[in-house]
Amino acid sequence: MIEGDQHKVLWIDFMANSTRLISKQGREDYFQSAKKQGFTHVIVDAKIPYGFVTYPSMHAPHVSEWSRFSAWKGLDFVEMMTSFARKYELEIVMKCDVFTAGHIDFPEIQMEISESCQVEYYHWQNRRSSLTRAKDYTEKAIFLNPVLHEVQNYQLRIIQELVERYEMAAFILDRCRYPNIYADFSERSLHEFEKARGILIKNWEQDILVPTENGFTKGELFHEWINWRTNVIKSFIMKAHHIIKEVAPHAAFGLYVGSWYPEYYHEGVNWGSRSYKPQLDWTDEHYPESALAEELDFLMIGCYYSDIYEGEAKLHQNEAWRSIEGAIQLARKVTNNKVLIIPSLYLFDYYQQKERYLEAVTFVKERNQMSLMIFDASYLESYQWW
Repeated sequence: MIEGDQHKVLWIDFMANSTRLISKQGREDYFQSAKKQGFTHVIVDAKIPYGFVTYPSMHAPHVSEWSRFSAWKGLDFVEMMTSFARKYELEIVMKCDVFTAGHIDFPEIQMEISESCQVEYYHWQNRRSSLTRAKDYTEKAIFLNPVLHEVQNYQLRIIQELVERYEMAAFILDRCRYPNIYADFSERSLHEFEKARGILIKNWEQDILVPTENGFTKGELFHEWINWRTNVIKSFIMKAHHIIKEVAPHAAFGLYVGSWYPEYYHEGVNWGSRSYKPQLDWTDEHYPESALAEELDFLMIGCYYSDIYEGEAKLHQNEAWRSIEGAIQLARKVTNNKVLIIPSLYLFDYYQQKERYLEAVTFVKERNQMSLMIFDASYLESYQWW
């Protein structure tokens, strides 16, 4: 169970580390280094961003079906990692990417889920509005439509399979969101939105938003649509929470999100507290109803900023929350301290700046007395920063 303070979490990303981790010695080296440097938890990729799982599943395709990872055929990455975690007395945080299935650059990748389940992006092209299915859009990961029952049930079966099969201290969901503000505008989402509102919508896309060359303008139903999307995500998270706690009540349940709350409505996730009443131009009085903080044991926030302090962000003409210090302060404010916050540092932000990296780690660990997540082990290895 993730409780209290000062957890040191290491993300060992499957895709970035697969060539090292396929050897027993590679796994030994990683876990030995993690233990020596004081990490308490490791994140294990059970389902990667493109829909594949890294263990033998009854429901989802194994990662070895992607030619890039064919060497993993017949292997159980999750079991390999959990056995080494036990050996080195480190706790496992099981990670599952949720609403993605496939990669636009690899059409040979076949997912066991219908193409009609993909999101459709609403965008401006040649001065005309267009709808484009995910497989033909620019986002590398092919996102699925979170509102669809078949999509949710598919993901929930995988989550249940994982918690029934493996021991873990915690379970975390990633990409449990929409890809951006321009999805989903499919006919199936229109039907569900109309059903939720109880009326027919005359001008589907334009009543929500109108893409422009530089962004979008809000339609008359924009706020209702924002609230609906965040409630779609909340509904799924509550179902996942129930399954995990029913099967493994000892396991903590968490969510990985971007720390930029003032803009995270683009992804359709309200990770604040029900008691927090945001006063932003895209919120209304109903927005707090979709809040998630009380549904979680911990919240991992991506602090992807080279600026450590609020003053630095302001000096660079940015909002204070676009810094590690500001992101942490904002997270505490919007969650009203209802959930454990684990700030997450992206090591590439400090490429060839070792002292700056150490300053960021020290700030989070000591000045804020908070837990910390490092993304990811491949940078510690390649930068020689263990």
